Amino acid sequence: MKKIDWNEISELGLLVEINEKIMHPLGLAIVRCNETGTSEGAFVSTNGPFTYNHDRIELPKFDESTVKEYLQNLNNIK
Repeated sequence: MKKIDWNEISELGLLVEINEKIMHPLGLAIVRCNETGTSEGAFVSTNGPFTYNHDRIELPKFDESTVKEYLQNLNNIK
């Protein structure tokens, strides 16, 4: 079994997908440390759902086929 860290999860667009679809509407946002690829948890909003201007922030896009290809390649590494 292999593992990927939160930086890899973010690069694959999964962190954005999880946050936007699940966490942000609940007023939560998973956070990570760029230097270590670890996460200590999630921020909790004090005033409702998290929102931000997508025109001002470029975020990694989630693409299921890219994630599957990445994981397949990872599993092929001995």
